[in-house]
Amino acid sequence: MTQAERLTMKIWVGAILAVFFLAVSAASVSCAEEQAPKQLERITIGQPPRVLHFEHVQDKSISYEGYVVLMAHVDEQGHVVSTRVTHSSGDGNVDRMACRVVMEQWKFTPALDVDGRPMPCNVMCQVYFNMEPKHRK
Repeated sequence: MTQAERLTMKIWVGAILAVFFLAVSAASVSCAEEQAPKQLERITIGQPPRVLHFEHVQDKSISYEGYVVLMAHVDEQGHVVSTRVTHSSGDGNVDRMACRVVMEQWKFTPALDVDGRPMPCNVMCQVYFNMEPKHRK
């Protein structure tokens, strides 16, 4: 292969790579546009829900000492209908137990909108295991 042929080959390889990378970058831009987060509707709460009853776990058969933070979805009647772990214990069994405790044992008044009507909302819940809750001063 002559030097001119090598140069021509390098130019062709460079051109093919350039076209490939342009196509990949164009595809990633279009994917980013398609996956842009949707704007959520913001609803003003007139009164947030109040915790009527909560439980923490005092069980020495569980070796974990600490807490799990959950996001609980509270419906218009004040019932917890779903939970999601936002700060894990690092142990899936402890996290599931925290979710179960909030779903089954925590009780809330419903949140109220600005007109005083019950409305669903999300509430942060901290479930402590084998320790006393730390309160803010």
